[in-house]
Amino acid sequence: ETEADIAKARKYINVVDWIIFDKKDNFLYGGTGKRFNWKLLSKIDIDINYIISGGLTHRNVLKALMLTNAKGVDVSSGVEKIQGVKSNVLISKFCNSVKLYKR
Repeated sequence: ETEADIAKARKYINVVDWIIFDKKDNFLYGGTGKRFNWKLLSKIDIDINYIISGGLTHRNVLKALMLTNAKGVDVSSGVEKIQGVKSNVLISKFCNSVKLYKR
């Protein structure tokens, strides 16, 4: 939700290899299918590999990668045709969008 939330990741730098950033919810941590403000990651200098998650689809994943410089993405509901059922077409479109990203 905030820059402070993202800055909390610093305390884990020496104990994890990767961090996943996802939408914060008062009751759930992850699995909401909603995106967070990706611009927050562009404002924070964190020397650790990270993945972004939450609300990613083939329509927005390229923008998310460009804003965050994340080294990976996590997707679930963004490639589902109905809740719990993945779509091969949406998975293919998502992967093709990711392939357009140039670091």
